[in-house]
Amino acid sequence: MKIKRISLYSSLVALIGTLATPLYAVAQQQSNDPQPTKEPEPEVITVTSTGTSIRGAAPVGSSLIDLDREFIESSGSVNTIDVLRETPQIFGFGVSDASRSGNGGATNITYSNAINIRGIGPYATLTIMNGRRVVSTDTAGAAFDPSMIPSIALERLEVVADGASAVYGSDAVAGVANLILRRGFEGAQVEAQYGSGDNYSEYQIGAIAGKTWDSGQVTVAMQNSFRSNLFGGDRDFYRADLTSLGGEDYRINNCAPGNIFVGGNSYAIPSGGATPDNLEAGTMNLCDNMSNSTDLLPEREFSSAVVTLNQDVTDNVAFFADMLIATREGKRYSQPYNALLLVPETNAYFVAPQDVTLDPCPASAGVGPNVGCVNVGYTFPGFSGNSTKNTFESDVWQVTGGFDIWLPNDWLLSTYYTIGHSEDSSLNERNNPVAGNLTAALASSDPTTALNPFGTSANSTELLENIFDLYTDTPGKTDIQDFGLKVDGTLFSTDSGDIKMAAGINYYAMDLYTGQGRGPIENIPYRMNDLSRDVKSAYMEFYIPLIGEANSMTGIQSLVLNLAGRIDDYSDVGRTENPKIGLDWIVNDNLAIHASYGESFRAPLLTQLISAAGASLFVQPYFDPTVGTTIRGVTRTGDNLNLVPETAETFSLGIDYSFDFLRGARMSINYFDVTYEGQINRQLSNLNLLRDEAMFQSLILRGEEARAEVAALLDEGLGVRRGSEDEARNTTVLVDGRNLNLGVTEASGIDFTFVAPFKTDHGYYKASLMGTWYDSFKVAQTPDAELVERVNDLNYPMSLRMRASLNWQRDNWSVTGFANYINSYTNTFTGDTIDTFTTFEFSASYTFEDGLGEMGRDLRVGLFVRNLLDEEPPFADIAPSDNGGGGFDPQVASPIGRVITLSLSKTF
Repeated sequence: MKIKRISLYSSLVALIGTLATPLYAVAQQQSNDPQPTKEPEPEVITVTSTGTSIRGAAPVGSSLIDLDREFIESSGSVNTIDVLRETPQIFGFGVSDASRSGNGGATNITYSNAINIRGIGPYATLTIMNGRRVVSTDTAGAAFDPSMIPSIALERLEVVADGASAVYGSDAVAGVANLILRRGFEGAQVEAQYGSGDNYSEYQIGAIAGKTWDSGQVTVAMQNSFRSNLFGGDRDFYRADLTSLGGEDYRINNCAPGNIFVGGNSYAIPSGGATPDNLEAGTMNLCDNMSNSTDLLPEREFSSAVVTLNQDVTDNVAFFADMLIATREGKRYSQPYNALLLVPETNAYFVAPQDVTLDPCPASAGVGPNVGCVNVGYTFPGFSGNSTKNTFESDVWQVTGGFDIWLPNDWLLSTYYTIGHSEDSSLNERNNPVAGNLTAALASSDPTTALNPFGTSANSTELLENIFDLYTDTPGKTDIQDFGLKVDGTLFSTDSGDIKMAAGINYYAMDLYTGQGRGPIENIPYRMNDLSRDVKSAYMEFYIPLIGEANSMTGIQSLVLNLAGRIDDYSDVGRTENPKIGLDWIVNDNLAIHASYGESFRAPLLTQLISAAGASLFVQPYFDPTVGTTIRGVTRTGDNLNLVPETAETFSLGIDYSFDFLRGARMSINYFDVTYEGQINRQLSNLNLLRDEAMFQSLILRGEEARAEVAALLDEGLGVRRGSEDEARNTTVLVDGRNLNLGVTEASGIDFTFVAPFKTDHGYYKASLMGTWYDSFKVAQTPDAELVERVNDLNYPMSLRMRASLNWQRDNWSVTGFANYINSYTNTFTGDTIDTFTTFEFSASYTFEDGLGEMGRDLRVGLFVRNLLDEEPPFADIAPSDNGGGGFDPQVASPIGRVITLSLSKTF
């Protein structure tokens, strides 16, 4: 299919032609003058600037967030993603190991992390390594977890928070994050750090070594990091019953002991078990299955290594290579299985209240006619303590090799080839029953094979293992090949400067083998999908100085225009064309202005088109404000081949100003405006969706409409998960949880940075402030919905996020204090205000030169305290889910609390 886009190509061609005529005339005039000929000095060009294909140029028109080695080393974070999230422009919404409730979270079953610039979307930011794409590290083939790269191996992190599809293609809607590896390291360095908090710990061990020689270098870095799980029961602000704090009671009635439902009444089962005469009508047990069984954060461990290599082959040819190998594994415990059970009176342990007429059993109960039934809301004992267990793993390797070939007149031909492979898996152990085995156990009249949900005796382990002899395994294998060829150099020179051009082609191929298996561990049957796509791309970029040093004038010291365009042809979703215009204007020595306009896109993930798990119906709890309690609803999921790429238009305007009165002091203000259309999302994991029903109205069916649609889907062969077929047929709510081109986002705001270094007699100081202020974040959740302002709303960006720091250095000491601020925002479910969240951090380090002998030389000892005052997350009246809620917002505030970290680093 052809993707229809509003394109700037016609205007770009006209503008290039208009500029080229006079510039070419000037160049011809200059070329008639005698010119000394000099061959350029060969050099290795391994990484170009982020956001541009022009060698040696900064991204024109776009601001660049540069996190250098000093920033990385001063961070107390264990992993790369945590370092990145110390900048206010990087949000924790969506794909993270802290929550699966946001956009993209439903598919994040391996608890990966993705960079989310400005909270626009977890897949709207392209993550690259040394300027090139990296293989995904999740079962959905969706995103690369930056923490797979050792932080000790990073030279710097560059983030361009501006649309960049004209340079990089798909995914660079909100921007691009470039993870740049260290090269030319001489010697060796080892480091270790250990952090501890309340029922929490983390550590990191790393080493880097390198060797340089006249014609090349090799650098090798390795790292192992670990973070313990954080159990929900260890944080008193995480619970289901929030009434004491002014919130709702989100406890459920599928408990142990449970509740009997019959004849329109509920009967709480006493703790000693049910008998006909101890059941009282109108009573009900409520339970909190989350806080006493669920991990707020999973346990995870990373082990990774990278190698960078450069070698001059001849005077004009240089070879380079990058290699990555990494593994991530972890486990997480969540609530045990609970359901509304249909129990026939044939059950060997059957109990019903006195003088109650039993409801007739439906056919799904597995018994004959004229048999009565009761429903029992019941929680099964967990097989891992009081929980169910999920283990996950990602293994990845990637190799890139290429050549830089110097051509005459400073032109450079660069070519590279990347091959990458990842294997990812998520295994849930006994988190669902075998439907037939459960039905048989509920109907059995034999006490040795019957399930007892009435609490009068314990169920045997053998019986439960037979009922729950069901494991859910979701594997994924991703293979990528990426070939690129680019030529760039100076077209000609003018009084304004060198006019440069870059042009290139790319071929990218991805194969994804993924699916799901459900069955006994020794013989799991799998439903697998063999998916693939390839992308052919061509791009061109021009760097055009309009005014330079030789022809500058008052008010225009320099003026540079950048024109870029890219065509991507997908094998499955069609062709897209994306242009970008950038302008840099240096007014004087103090003031610079930049602006850009571009179009970007994001192609649907292969697993958004084809569901790994297939079409299913999920029974899960929803808090329903129309009845004021938690109900059991149904969500459908499955394939959607009608998805089309998301598209975006981005505009930015920035001002950079340096101050004369304080040398080195500078300020940057960057305005951004993004219109993002056709965003792909699904609401499978949004258990609070009914509390925002007006926004999601087109996805929700109620009453008879819901039951009729469920019946039709069951007739089509869809299976039921996390509940019984009877529950599904009698649901009051059905939610469409498939991937859909749902929404539109119109976002605008300002990024700002202020840095002020100054010297005193007591040492060197540097104060800094960086932040993002949102003026507007309007969203239409579905194609039929109106745009609604959502800035400062739950699950959307806050209007102001800031991070300030003050660093002091003297002799061998370096001490820094940090303050992080997030403004208050609205809990849209309740209308209440969620308070501001301000945390403080402290960092101190000392580097030994003498006094400890030769082995102590260049030894650095550090102390880092995160959340110095041990601030709890602000209260949020949110229903508990597997990764948060229940009293706090996991997408904004960390539940960990204060962590004290000690570190050692030694350079040889």
